[in-house]
Amino acid sequence: GLDSQVRIGKKSIDGHFNVSNLPFAIADLSLIFSTNTSFEYDFETGPEIVVKSLDIEKTDATSTVNPKLSLSGSGTKYGAQLTSISYADKYSSLTGGGDITININDGIFTSAGLSISMKNMFSEEKILIDLSASNPDLKPLNGDTFMNSVYITSQVQISHFGLSRFTSVKNDNNELSASINFTGTLEHPSVFLTVSKISMLLNKDLINISGNAILEDRLVSVSDFEFRHTDFEVTGLSGSMDLDNFDGSFSALFA
Repeated sequence: GLDSQVRIGKKSIDGHFNVSNLPFAIADLSLIFSTNTSFEYDFETGPEIVVKSLDIEKTDATSTVNPKLSLSGSGTKYGAQLTSISYADKYSSLTGGGDITININDGIFTSAGLSISMKNMFSEEKILIDLSASNPDLKPLNGDTFMNSVYITSQVQISHFGLSRFTSVKNDNNELSASINFTGTLEHPSVFLTVSKISMLLNKDLINISGNAILEDRLVSVSDFEFRHTDFEVTGLSGSMDLDNFDGSFSALFA
């Protein structure tokens, strides 16, 4: 069902928007949407929104995963707090919280931040996201300044994330543990990737992948890369390549 109301006063506008099990589709996705949300816009202090609950669930009859995203929180013109956020599907359930901040002074974007932490209460599976962005030169944002003037620092950590939700062959060994660090601007980034473990069962063969990769000054470097298959393995893969002219070299051991 749908229940919505807007009240207009002399100093503010407020209301609520409640939806229960509303089906809708995006491209080929069939989803169900529910929310219990209230809002207020004060002409002096600005907007405030309180999301008591928000649920989005995939309802495709052919899906074997059946994911559901739920969150609650509140937001103002200064940012938002995710009191709770959870993701659940057939294979696991992750719960946690987070914060979102946005700072704008005199119409100029100055900084923003995002922090999300989610973990499985019954296993070592977890996801951590920490991101900050700043505009140190206080330039008005457009396509060029967004690419060249906004400085970003971010870190994403994924531990023991189950991959069976994406693979055709299901197995408890299908999991990913990795981290990625990003610093710099989008035009000139420095990216550090560490893959501690990717393991999956593929056509009854177990595959394990690990290694490190760095992107800096248009140079990609790989070190300690390993690819282990039931029948063969590649170890000690290392090397580098310049992305401007694709000049580089790599070496590895095959067994």
